[in-house]
Amino acid sequence: MSSIFRRAIRWWFVLCTSWSGPASAQNAETIDPDFSLKKGGEAGLRWHFVSEKPFRLSGFCYYENDRLFRRLPAKPTLRLPGSVDNLAWHTSGGQVTFRTDSDRISIRVKLRPGNPMRNVSRTAQASFDLLRGEPSRKRFAGLAIPGFDEVEFQREVWSVPFKKMAEYTLNFPLYQGVETVEIGLAEGAKIEPPSAWRQAGPVVVYGGSTLQGASASRPGNSWTMMLSLRLNMEFANMGFSGSGRTEASVAEALAAIKNPALYMMCSDTNSTIEQLRERFVAFIRILRREHPQTPILVMTRPMWGGDRRAKEVQAAQGLETEQAIKVAFLKSQVELLQKKGDAKIFFQDGSEDNAEDFDLESVDGSHMNDLGFYRIAERLEPLLRKLLELP
Repeated sequence: MSSIFRRAIRWWFVLCTSWSGPASAQNAETIDPDFSLKKGGEAGLRWHFVSEKPFRLSGFCYYENDRLFRRLPAKPTLRLPGSVDNLAWHTSGGQVTFRTDSDRISIRVKLRPGNPMRNVSRTAQASFDLLRGEPSRKRFAGLAIPGFDEVEFQREVWSVPFKKMAEYTLNFPLYQGVETVEIGLAEGAKIEPPSAWRQAGPVVVYGGSTLQGASASRPGNSWTMMLSLRLNMEFANMGFSGSGRTEASVAEALAAIKNPALYMMCSDTNSTIEQLRERFVAFIRILRREHPQTPILVMTRPMWGGDRRAKEVQAAQGLETEQAIKVAFLKSQVELLQKKGDAKIFFQDGSEDNAEDFDLESVDGSHMNDLGFYRIAERLEPLLRKLLELP
């Protein structure tokens, strides 16, 4: 047999044994096991509902009344706008915090039905992420991702070959509803209450998608959760994508929250200038009726990737952008309220401190990525510490 023929047979054998079909038939989960779903077994686990003591459930201001993972009351005083009522089932900002020495942590979840989103990843829309560490210093520990066709799922989020007491925070999904959540800990593991919040009462944040969390890579990377971690304070996320339009019925629901530490409003994104002129002051008055001394921070949105083009177009025509008109109006209204004696209302222009490369901060020109949320948290943290009188 000639050497050329032997080499040809050898190459044919290598090709046949290594080829696994056309590339289109493979997927990343097959190639890279780190992408696969790690379900974890139930053996040796004891299950606990997150509403039980000593677990601390936060981010659901009406849970004591409704016993639902819902961000607004199930039976509001005034009828909510349809989109807000629907999005209130999304659990953005929900958390459960506890201490344990368990060497394993799993979660068992039943979701409300939802639909895949085009610009929010599955790891943010419908997943839970786990943080571990002491207050203000927790770091990522695990992620529980449901399959696209799963409404009920179980995942292991922490597993180590030793037992050590530590504090954990489990963050709820940003864009899906949740029916039930159970936490599975090793049999015989100790469970203790978490460390106390630095200050009582939630920071209530109201606005559109930038507040709800589009498009962080996972729940803990939304800017409200970053600040909750840094300040060790509860944040009640009242961001409703495309629906932060300062309606009176929403103001009534937010005013009903007990003992708020601070209100943060960013309603320029979804509102027209006409809606702001009609509703903004009335919204503030409703909050002030119930909470006359609670600080209110009126913010405007950060720069979007598409803003550079809009500025160039409007400048060429000698016109102001619509966003510039909104910012000027909101700033003037806050200054007017201050002159009338409201010493607890403040204004922050979200575009003032934007970096030159702000177009890198979004996934689609308007919804923020992790970099955008990180920069928002960096800008807001010193201001919130001042308003909340935190060290």
